[in-house]
Amino acid sequence: MLAEQNPEPVRFGMVTNGESFIFLKLRVGEIPSYTRSPVFLLAQDAGLERTLQVMKRLGEASGS
Repeated sequence: MLAEQNPEPVRFGMVTNGESFIFLKLRVGEIPSYTRSPVFLLAQDAGLERTLQVMKRLGEASGS
């Protein structure tokens, strides 16, 4: 996320192993800082629903 040549002030990412998801937010600046979401487990509680909600919001924010 830091290696991009034309950095946006805020970038989002996702890490998954297929069953669990973590979402990342990077604020680019003099000192970059990361924030991460809790782990969403697809097979537990509302994990699938919450994961899809976050992915939908990220899609809307990126204009896709």
